Amino acid sequence: MPNVMIKVPATDAGYGAMKRLMSEGVNVNATLIFSPMQALKSLDAMEEGLRIWRATNEGVSAKGVLSVFVSRFDRMLDDRLERAGVQPGRLGIVNAARIYNMVESRRESALRALFASTGVKGNAYEADYYIKELMAPHSVNTAPLATIEAFLEHPLHAPKLPIDEEAIATFFDSVERAGVDMQNVYDKLMSEGLEAFKEAFARLLLHLE
Repeated sequence: MPNVMIKVPATDAGYGAMKRLMSEGVNVNATLIFSPMQALKSLDAMEEGLRIWRATNEGVSAKGVLSVFVSRFDRMLDDRLERAGVQPGRLGIVNAARIYNMVESRRESALRALFASTGVKGNAYEADYYIKELMAPHSVNTAPLATIEAFLEHPLHAPKLPIDEEAIATFFDSVERAGVDMQNVYDKLMSEGLEAFKEAFARLLLHLE
């Protein structure tokens, strides 16, 4: 249905599924995106699916979002980065900003960045921190209800994205100097995310039975 998106994890198997679904006019949510490489492969697959659909169909094509997970980076690395003199609470945002720039550079109106995992755990930041910091044209934020309610108390904020690529590169240089291997971080978060998805899917199937 036009108001439904099929969630597909950004894995090697998932990229083929994204292409196939979009080629058949089905909306896709490319999810569990942590790294720019996952975003790049998702974009390529979804755009190829759109090209196939548009070659034989007229009218509005399927739409897609790339769900970039945000706060998990900061929960994992804030303490370590702060000890190394790197501003905490920024890694997830700057990583998401890099992927947002990638999506927007394609100039494909059917595809948007979606910011996921934007709730704040504990009292480290204001409840609506990740909404305010990730406000951007042509994007989606799937914040928890309490986070949205906190934002609506003071909703007038200017968009913070895009962030200049040079500033993004400078920030990641500081993360590297702090001894953080981002590929290891991406791999760990993806592994944890896939495990959580498998558990949730198993529970869903159990209830359906």
